[in-house]
Amino acid sequence: MVRTEPGSGMGVVNSLRRVIGTEPGLYECRHCGTKLEHEPAACPNCGTGEIAHYEL
Repeated sequence: MVRTEPGSGMGVVNSLRRVIGTEPGLYECRHCGTKLEHEPAACPNCGTGEIAHYEL
């Protein structure tokens, strides 16, 4: 078993949030990969409606 400091796993999550924003999720176009701050009806870059949502 690997022992870690209490709460040390949050360092990675906090680092990701600094990179992608403060929201606990990420929206991304499945077609062109454009990162989005919220879920639009269609990607503003390529127009597809295929938007992925990843919860962090």
